[in-house]
Amino acid sequence: MALLAKDERDHIDKEKAKLLIKAFRPDRDGKLSKLDFVKSVDAVYKAIRLLSANISNSSQIDAAVEGIINIAFYFLLGAVLLAMLGQNPLEVFLSFSGVVLAFAFMFGSSSSKYFEGIMFILLQAPYGKLP
Repeated sequence: MALLAKDERDHIDKEKAKLLIKAFRPDRDGKLSKLDFVKSVDAVYKAIRLLSANISNSSQIDAAVEGIINIAFYFLLGAVLLAMLGQNPLEVFLSFSGVVLAFAFMFGSSSSKYFEGIMFILLQAPYGKLP
């Protein structure tokens, strides 16, 4: 382990040595069995895979939240534009309420499950923290 922690001037880099000891956990004599080495590499591999999964899930959640915010923004923008054109936005949106109500019954369950899933991931953090 000490050989791995040496820098280009053959001095032991203490920070690098601490990181190696933390990753591989040798015994008090500084020895590391093959089984312990494989366990340490496996633990690092699992941590990297967990980090990769968390990054992937975070990007998907960000895209979903961005879509929801975009819908709200364009709805508000439409209402402001209608008001600027002299129309009452409430009357226009109420005229489309029949169509919206039909779609609400068709897609209500799936959209509620979608929103519930986003809230579960954001609030519960089911993947935990990295070790």
